[in-house]
Amino acid sequence: SSQYSGSRGVGMIRGAYHFAHPAASSGADQARIFVKSGGGWSSDGYTMPPVLDFEGNPYAGQTINGYYQGNACYDKSPAFLTGWARDFSNTMKALTGRLPVIYTGYYWWKDCVGNPLGFGDNPLWLASYPSSASNNAGPIPASWSAYSIWQFSSTGPFANGGDSNVWNGSTAQLNAFARGTVGSNGAIDAKWLATGGATGPLGAAKTTSEICGLVGNGCYRAFTNG
Repeated sequence: SSQYSGSRGVGMIRGAYHFAHPAASSGADQARIFVKSGGGWSSDGYTMPPVLDFEGNPYAGQTINGYYQGNACYDKSPAFLTGWARDFSNTMKALTGRLPVIYTGYYWWKDCVGNPLGFGDNPLWLASYPSSASNNAGPIPASWSAYSIWQFSSTGPFANGGDSNVWNGSTAQLNAFARGTVGSNGAIDAKWLATGGATGPLGAAKTTSEICGLVGNGCYRAFTNG
């Protein structure tokens, strides 16, 4: 509470995330618990959309209190994990008005979730720790063609040697991302279709949700080519 309120008090944008445990209960149940516990969203300009932390089982291979914790995929199939993430995502949208950001890594998402399509409207927070020489996030899961946030290191330089992240955009876009609602009146997609859609100059893939809340009530959405 002190960190959440204190960061707001000094003008920082902050938010909350839920670490998924798909073997424990349904995505909808965990979304409801998350929102009830403070994981909602407000358009006050200081609150990031909620985040689903969907990654490998931290207790893989262990037995705790007599219960085997499963493998890195929680002993679940790709179809199950895909459905679980959709269940969580849809419930969060219904409860908060925002689709959650999905925090994940390419290889776990590919190997355990099956690298599904259909999550492109969820902003991507990609965990990828390349060598310092590459300065490149590496491969991106199939639903997306760009990340919104990149966690590029687990050892600094930010946060006293902890996880370090970068936003893929300007400060104005970050502020709009915090304030915005997803999907306004469809005018951006209508313009995209009018200019040729998938075969037009903007390209086939929507790389962000439609984010509103810009100055003058404007909205934006990124596509493959612009």
